[in-house]
Amino acid sequence: MYYEAASEPDAGQRAVAQVVLNRLAHPSYPDTVCGVVYEGSELATGCQFSFTCDGSLSRRPATYFWNRAETVARGALSGDVYAPAGLATHYHTLQVAPYWASSLQPLTTIGAHRFYSFKGAAGRAATFRYFYAGMEPASERRSPAANALTPTTETQSDPVAIQQAYQDIARALAGPPAIGTPGSAPLSATASPSEPAADGLPAGARVRPEYRNSGRWIEHDRSTPRPPEAP
Repeated sequence: MYYEAASEPDAGQRAVAQVVLNRLAHPSYPDTVCGVVYEGSELATGCQFSFTCDGSLSRRPATYFWNRAETVARGALSGDVYAPAGLATHYHTLQVAPYWASSLQPLTTIGAHRFYSFKGAAGRAATFRYFYAGMEPASERRSPAANALTPTTETQSDPVAIQQAYQDIARALAGPPAIGTPGSAPLSATASPSEPAADGLPAGARVRPEYRNSGRWIEHDRSTPRPPEAP
């Protein structure tokens, strides 16, 4: 919070802290604060928070601003949720225009930062299902990748790729579209929807095998004479 928003008002610092905690709760990011903050800092490019790889950590912090950021950070770690930030997982300063901005959902502008959330399944509240356990690894700066051409896992943290992955999963779970909806398979030219098949079901009806005999007991019951009722 100090390196990202030292000069911001409390609202700006609290919003930055909320983004970190939102990522921690999201399955696509590490489950610790340090894991979220230092993600990608070992790569030649791809650090998620620029201060972890641009040399900012080598500068001695100003005591007043450091203590102020620490106070806000302690509140966030104690459960102080900053609602205006919503489910934001990304932000950038107003001076830049990152490539991913147009692909995410803009939420609000707080101080000098603009905040965004994922669209679709990746940004639904139910997706943020992890709780902070309060356990952190030893905080340490990681060395940048020695060779920028070395294959890395940068795409795993790419916001556009994450969002697309959730969309693909949601599409796969939804299964094939119902007949008559856009993208559904056309009906056979030799069978009309009103023409019954051998099992009595309309041709082209998509009924799962375990449900094909549902309701047959009604037909059987109606065809079997009932015994006379007792007077």
